[in-house]
Amino acid sequence: MYSAIRAIPDRGSVRSVFIVALAMALGGAVYVPAQAQTGGAAAPSWSGSQGAGVHPAAIGPGQGRFYRPRRAASAQTSNVDIESVLYNFCSEGGVFCTDGILPSGRLIEDASGNFYGTTRGGGETNNSSCNTGSCGYGTVFELTPSGSGYTRIALYNFCSQPFCMDGANPYAGLIEDASGNFYGTTSNGGAGLSWLCGGCGSGTVFELSPSGSGYTETVLYNFCSQGGTQCTDGAVPVASVIQDASGNLYGTTEFAGANGIDWGTVFKLSPAPPGFTISASPTSLTITAGQSGTSTFTVTPSGGFTGDISLSCAITPKAPSDPATCSVPASVTISGSAAQTATLTVNTTARNAVINPGRTSFWHSVNGVALACILIVGIPARRRRWSCRMGMLVLLFLVIGSSLSCGGGGNAGGGGGGGGGGTTPGTYTITVTSTSGTLTQTGTVSLTVQ
Repeated sequence: MYSAIRAIPDRGSVRSVFIVALAMALGGAVYVPAQAQTGGAAAPSWSGSQGAGVHPAAIGPGQGRFYRPRRAASAQTSNVDIESVLYNFCSEGGVFCTDGILPSGRLIEDASGNFYGTTRGGGETNNSSCNTGSCGYGTVFELTPSGSGYTRIALYNFCSQPFCMDGANPYAGLIEDASGNFYGTTSNGGAGLSWLCGGCGSGTVFELSPSGSGYTETVLYNFCSQGGTQCTDGAVPVASVIQDASGNLYGTTEFAGANGIDWGTVFKLSPAPPGFTISASPTSLTITAGQSGTSTFTVTPSGGFTGDISLSCAITPKAPSDPATCSVPASVTISGSAAQTATLTVNTTARNAVINPGRTSFWHSVNGVALACILIVGIPARRRRWSCRMGMLVLLFLVIGSSLSCGGGGNAGGGGGGGGGGTTPGTYTITVTSTSGTLTQTGTVSLTVQ
């Protein structure tokens, strides 16, 4: 028995519905005719040798275009679409099915007629003991028109990172934004471990971004990241996501949530606010006093940040003698997604060489004795009484001064031999501060002065 059929607009549609009813009775292929839909076609349904169940359509980018594979209900009927197989999965890699298996999500189509989708199994990351039903962890693929058929291109193989941190087993299809980035979910993998599978990942929301001739995968969220074993943020997303005009993503998880482990959640992911990070390379410098050193700081934007970022540097603690100095460019400008670099330069002061105080005192004494002799002997006899008194006085002062110098000259000479002043040896921290509006980030370099 079947439920009532809605009103049909013309005879062609009536004939199609009759064929549908006949096909259902005979166990053949079944589909909903395109004429029965307003402004488009319906998702088809199969039974018999071509598979059973309702399958999602392939949707074009905002145009309501549907890709509808169907098999003919009757060779005598001209109002029935004909099914065309575009690709057969597990055509590569033998039992490992390196091209993917089990596609269960809808396709999306670009303006050039390329289709994009996922498989929840297969792919080039698998283990050597799998069988056809368990090989691999899923793929993202592209089908490109090629002659009278299509060529499959692998865009990403899941579980390409240790412990499937990049996600595994995507059940749902993809969405695409205006920049050509794809978004989707994986039902397994990720960094959020769950009791649901004995400590395996609980799924992810991911992004695939064009990068050169391929795509780069980024995990936007790891489910079961909150609430411990209760996974209050949800676990195991098996549906795709949708995106609003602000870039927020919405979706569902099949399990977990605040009300219990079996109930699931509806979630929202908001884009990270614009910002930037700063990092140094190398992160440590070892230099001798009097030398210079450099380190490169990289400023990386995130969340669509653009604008000028001012830079400054400081060295702590301040050396007691001739402290080291640092300099960086006044600012860097971020105008796109590319990172910018700035060079930190560090300068130190060499220690000064000095003359041995003991040797200096010796020559001072010799010169003084010579002066005293001139005063005593070299002055005429009629004036010698006064000069002798002065010479004896000078000689007395020189003897006392020489004694004092000789007593302390050993330590003074030892310290002076190594020089004086210069940047004090030790370990210091150089901090580079980057600021734009209310955003501030810092990076550090360790400085050792020898």
